[in-house]
Amino acid sequence: MADYFTPTVIQPMIPVADIAPLERLLLSHIFNAEPDGDSLYFYADERPSDMIWLDRAPLEAALAHSPSNTDSAAATFVTEQLARVPRDNVEIELDVSTLSWEGIFQDIVRRSRTLRYVTAVSAFTCSKMRPDGFGRIGIGIGNCPAPRNGIRSRLALCEKTPQKCAGQRNDPPMSAPSWRPRDNRRS
Repeated sequence: MADYFTPTVIQPMIPVADIAPLERLLLSHIFNAEPDGDSLYFYADERPSDMIWLDRAPLEAALAHSPSNTDSAAATFVTEQLARVPRDNVEIELDVSTLSWEGIFQDIVRRSRTLRYVTAVSAFTCSKMRPDGFGRIGIGIGNCPAPRNGIRSRLALCEKTPQKCAGQRNDPPMSAPSWRPRDNRRS
C-alpha cells in the first residue's frame, strides 16, 4: 500500500503578538509550531493534521480570550463544535478537515500590522513510485479569499480584481505579477 505525504511550510514566521490564543492552540495542533524569538514557525512533516484532540478547559479558555465569532474562522468553528458535544466531555475531538487552516492564517494577516501575506508551500510525495504521487502547490494567503487550488488561482483573482487583494491598512492594490508560471506541457 502506498502512503501519501504532504509536507508543508508556512512562511514567513508568524509574530506571536498577531496570533489569537485560539488560533495558536488550533494551529499548533494542525502543524508543528517552533518558537523563534517573538515568532512561530509552522510546518508539517507529513501533512497538516485533519483530526485533533484537545481538553475542553484550555479550548474554552482560548475561545474566551480570542476575537468574536464574526471576526474569526477559528472561533466560529470551535463554537459550533462545542455546541455539538455534551458538556461533560472533557476531551474534545475536532475534525479540522472541515476547517480551512488557510482561513485562520487569513484572519491573522487581516489583523496584523506587519504581515501583508503568508504563503503555504506543500510537496506531494508518495512512499511508492506512482504517477499520481508527486507534485507541489503554493498558496498565497492574504486578504483575498484563499483558493484551495493554488497560487495560479490567487494570481488570476488578483489580476481581475486587485482591490480585493489589497490590505486593509490602505495598502496599494496588488499588481499583476511581471512573471508568468511556465507551462511545461507540450503542444
